[in-house]
Amino acid sequence: MIYPTQHHGAFEKGNETPGYDHSKEAVFKACGKTFKYAKTSLYVFDELNPVRVACVKTIAHPWFDRFILFLIVLNSFVLALTDWSVIDDDPNSPDVGEPIDDGSWRNALLFESEAVFTAFFTLEFVLKVIAQGFYLGRGSYLRDSWNILDFMVVVTALMTSIPGMPKMTAIRVFRVLRPLKSISALPGLQKLVVGMLRSVPQLVSVVILLQFIFTVFGIFGIQIFAGKQHSRCRLTPFPVNNSFEVGMNYADYRCLSVSNFDVVDDEPSWTQSTSPWATPRECWWPIDSEDERLCTSNSGSGKHKCEHDERYMNLSEFRWCGSNYDALGNPRFAGGMIEGVEWGSGRLTDNATFVQSLNWGYTNFDNIFVAFLTIFQSITMEGWSDILYQIKDCSLPILGDVFFIILILWGSFFTLNLLLAVLEGNFTKGKEDDKVMSLMFTGDYICSCRHKATVDPLSVASLR
Repeated sequence: MIYPTQHHGAFEKGNETPGYDHSKEAVFKACGKTFKYAKTSLYVFDELNPVRVACVKTIAHPWFDRFILFLIVLNSFVLALTDWSVIDDDPNSPDVGEPIDDGSWRNALLFESEAVFTAFFTLEFVLKVIAQGFYLGRGSYLRDSWNILDFMVVVTALMTSIPGMPKMTAIRVFRVLRPLKSISALPGLQKLVVGMLRSVPQLVSVVILLQFIFTVFGIFGIQIFAGKQHSRCRLTPFPVNNSFEVGMNYADYRCLSVSNFDVVDDEPSWTQSTSPWATPRECWWPIDSEDERLCTSNSGSGKHKCEHDERYMNLSEFRWCGSNYDALGNPRFAGGMIEGVEWGSGRLTDNATFVQSLNWGYTNFDNIFVAFLTIFQSITMEGWSDILYQIKDCSLPILGDVFFIILILWGSFFTLNLLLAVLEGNFTKGKEDDKVMSLMFTGDYICSCRHKATVDPLSVASLR
């Protein structure tokens, strides 16, 4: 039954918010908490409507959020079980490439449970809209940014459930957003996300500093290390034509009767366009597959040299350092049939460094973009020492040591920790703001949700 209240005000005396018009919202108290929603929901349910009060009691109950969170976790688990080994391979089907339930119990579980999860999430949406209002009015459903995400999930799920509606892949992609519903169900997680978003303006300055470090070290790395991380130990002293096979006399298969042009000092008068290697040749340079370290030429200053000293080595053990690029960056080879295998020019050129121990050839300083990638991996301190050892093998070791020590000190220990300090500061500020808000909205009306949900005195009535 509904009884008139003896109080007229949104809060007890002394708790009024100056300059705030409380007449535009309905304040409910249920389960020991205060909820401020739109004055009228959907133009039908006012603050005294028993249906709306029942909806408020339902969504305010602690087990409501727990049940929704359970559904989100369960739905996320079912989505993760999707079996992509069983798909629709009919090229004329609108769902070609999509998983099907024929022959896969995992996909069958996904499709059968879809309607159940959609029904429960839709029911949650309906209860909240009746309790809070849809859009108009303070405290309504869509005025909460977290609810906008939930609304998108529900709408896209309903669209795919409409009979005759084409199953558009773009719409089904929104299913991956369902785990994000857990954010709206976990206040603690909301605080973390809000703290991260609050940090964005302050993080801009830190990101600018980080970009400055990337640029300076990237340019410096290009100047001293560009082109040096491609040299490997070879089985022949020069490139050979595609007819050569390992074990043959390499002198009969020489690709070009000119200098290998491994370093600029070999032919100082050559330019990138006048180099004989400017035109890719149908040749190749056999690699010593047992030695995956980078190397330096005999005149170079790196730590790893390929030995070919006849005083204490057999001829079959001779190795020579060489690169699939000349000293000015021209790729030497055009590809073709080599030892019974067809090679493309790009694949053959990158083959020397396309090994796991060399990070598949992606961490080098050949240009500013790959230099940024190399610096990024280094400041995360994941595998940076491997890159350092590569540099020391093919270049002056002291340069590599100084470069990476300064990079790790500034980029990792200082700048990345500065990012963490900004985040920590905003999380602490968020906790302090929450304490202030809790003091502002603390009231003396505490009730048991098992027995009653009341409308605040502002609503001029209470429900028992």
